[in-house]
Amino acid sequence: MSEVKENPNSDNSTGLLHPVVTDRVNTNANDSDIMETPQKPLDVNAQTLHYAASSTAQQPMAEKPKVQFDSATGSKTAQRINPFAEQNAKLAEKKKAKTQKRKKGIIIGIVCGCIVLIAAIVIVIIILNSGPKIEYTPEITGSSEEDILDYRNLLQQFYNQQKAENESNDNSEEDHNLVSNINQVVQNTLNTSIGKENANAVLNARVYFYYNNGYYQEVINLLPQIDMDMLDNNLKANIYEVAANSYASLGDMENANAYYKLLFITPVEGPTGYGG
Repeated sequence: MSEVKENPNSDNSTGLLHPVVTDRVNTNANDSDIMETPQKPLDVNAQTLHYAASSTAQQPMAEKPKVQFDSATGSKTAQRINPFAEQNAKLAEKKKAKTQKRKKGIIIGIVCGCIVLIAAIVIVIIILNSGPKIEYTPEITGSSEEDILDYRNLLQQFYNQQKAENESNDNSEEDHNLVSNINQVVQNTLNTSIGKENANAVLNARVYFYYNNGYYQEVINLLPQIDMDMLDNNLKANIYEVAANSYASLGDMENANAYYKLLFITPVEGPTGYGG
């Protein structure tokens, strides 16, 4: 049973009472009538719940980004969709194909260039070897100074004969042909057994021949091929003199003086001179 009491905090100025409601059990009630008033659960209107549920259902759900597992961090990471990914991939593929095509073109060009160059070299060799073969083979009998001079004289005789037959040709072309012919007959000599045995003597005679006929550059070209250890002092002195004079004729005084020094310090017996 509820009982109304006067609130001590009431406003006396207004004369209003602020009742205080208290639940008290009737003390006069029987024990059997005394029972605790149970708490009622919150009464939620069913219609309210239905409205809330329907409102939630009607609201569009934001699309969640695709999630992939990140092995590096051990967590899931959101993968953003690139709308231009397919287009970029196609462009990258086209660029890659273009680059590969360009590389293939460069390689093919290099290969073709090499083939053309090799073919040109082969043609030049064929043309050079297609000229009339000279059968003349001057013979050298040994490696003494006298043998070298005899072989040089054979080269000179062949040279004079060739020069007389080609007087009507241009001088530069004539010189080229004469030198080429001398080289050929010398090779004929070196192809024989006695020529191989006396190859250094043949080379010495060839140097003397070129010097006597003013082919100074040919002399310089042959100098490194001479084995100076196989020559006696007289032959060495002859080579030093030929080399010094050839360099001097070409205007190279530094090398000329170097060979002159070698000539002056080389002891010789009897008369000296290139070839006697």
